[in-house]
Amino acid sequence: MADADFFVRRKPYATEQLTVSTAVATPTASKVDNTATPFNFRASAADVEVGSNGIIYTLDGSTPTATNGLTLASAKLTLAGYQKVKALKMIRSGGSDATVNITYYKE
Repeated sequence: MADADFFVRRKPYATEQLTVSTAVATPTASKVDNTATPFNFRASAADVEVGSNGIIYTLDGSTPTATNGLTLASAKLTLAGYQKVKALKMIRSGGSDATVNITYYKE
């Protein structure tokens, strides 16, 4: 299945902007796991857009550091699947904080 087909069935339901600094930043839990009645659903995907400066991120539960993780600068990362969205951890990659915008999708 192509990535575009994956997103055809999903609807955006929330967005947020995070400032990513030297401490680990993660998506807001209440946006990833929307259990408030009558909603009760989880994020099935997310678009993560780095707007300024860069980040280092991990998806395996480990803590990102200068030597552990993948670097992303002024680009968009698409995460398909609840586990990836939930496991996302980020720190800034340079000397200045990064701005990250996240759009969450549900089925």
